[in-house]
Amino acid sequence: MKEVILPYNFIPRDYQIPLFEALDDGIKRAVLVIHRRGGKDLCCWNLMLKKAMEKKGNYYYIFPTYSQARKSFWDNITEDGRSFLDFCPLEIIKKRLNNEMKLYLTNGSIIQVVGSDSPDALRGANPIGVVLSEFAWQNPTIWTSILDPILEKNKGWAIFNSTPQGKNYFWTLYQFAKNNPHIWYFIKVTIEDTKLIDPNQLKEKLSQGISQEMLDQEYYCSFEIGKLGAYFSRQLKEAYKEKRIGKVPFDKNFLVYTAWDIGISDSMAIVFFQKRGNEILVIDHYENSGFPLNHYINFLREKKYPYATHFLPHDGKKREIATGSTFLQIANQSEYNFEIIENKYSLLEGIEKVRGIFPRIYIDEEKCDCLIKCLHEYHSEWDDNAKIFRNKPFHNWASHSVDAFRYMILSLNYLKNSSNSMSKEHLNELKRKWKMD
Repeated sequence: MKEVILPYNFIPRDYQIPLFEALDDGIKRAVLVIHRRGGKDLCCWNLMLKKAMEKKGNYYYIFPTYSQARKSFWDNITEDGRSFLDFCPLEIIKKRLNNEMKLYLTNGSIIQVVGSDSPDALRGANPIGVVLSEFAWQNPTIWTSILDPILEKNKGWAIFNSTPQGKNYFWTLYQFAKNNPHIWYFIKVTIEDTKLIDPNQLKEKLSQGISQEMLDQEYYCSFEIGKLGAYFSRQLKEAYKEKRIGKVPFDKNFLVYTAWDIGISDSMAIVFFQKRGNEILVIDHYENSGFPLNHYINFLREKKYPYATHFLPHDGKKREIATGSTFLQIANQSEYNFEIIENKYSLLEGIEKVRGIFPRIYIDEEKCDCLIKCLHEYHSEWDDNAKIFRNKPFHNWASHSVDAFRYMILSLNYLKNSSNSMSKEHLNELKRKWKMD
């Protein structure tokens, strides 16, 4: 084992040293499950500084949101009165851009602190080292679709640190790391391990209204609690138990509908579904950003489903500045039929309608993997002052696909008087049109 040379002005705790050793020994992936206030960001930041000094390259420190990166890291002061940037020696800094949260080092390395709420900013980048902080709160596609392929190609390293948020993708990575210790480093550290927080302090938090479930998750690193404040936890749990999430193939005897959440500069989400009697079959899902409408129309064509109607939310009637036409007008220039859903319900009423109809819903686990993750993630806002969840959803990466899912439920009112099944002649006609087997 190589001698571990620690960064400038940083004294690691005992449980942090093995991470430095692992990466110095050639490990490229690490999962850190560490309790709140356990020093995981300070540790990972100093490790990144060490690696950036050793090898010229691009490095990214990634938080769930840009504002969190600014508030919790770049402008933050540690408990001993130092900022995170104080751990980077001035003599190795060539230039510092506060507005971009970026450091240029004298050896040519570049370190930037960013938020994963703008994933397009990372497309085309070529980092050789990344830290994904509080990864349990991040969109997993930032890793699976963008960073993993880059780091796999250039043999770069990645660290995922977080407290748990139920059995989401962070839990999946932790399980994978435990099963592959020869290529992944992992550690789980609770306050029983570090002794940094007196359990009596947690009893005081209970008296302030914080739930035992939240304390178990934040300080004892429990993955069993589920997403706190999640809207669809019970519904998803029942769907798995009743095997309504699994393989749900396209039924060729029924038409396909889609429900959209529109985003031009933001994410666009599409849910593909069929209505078979009283059942709603969610057979496919797509979300992307940064593409014009024609990209999504072409995606519909590539799927070759026999479509009936494509449902848009009310903002489909808004005019685009560039064209002067509404989204609906542009969409209906294609061969497809688009309609606007006139929504008479508040957001919370729409969420309740989704909960009510969930027992009739079947979801394809493979094609709708991202949608399922979004449904797990969707949760109410937390009011840190009042120590309660607010009666409104927290808007993040999961919101777009869940909104499309909600529009799917609202569109069912439009299907009550329509025919979803096909005659034999109609079916054969569609097979010829879409070249279906």
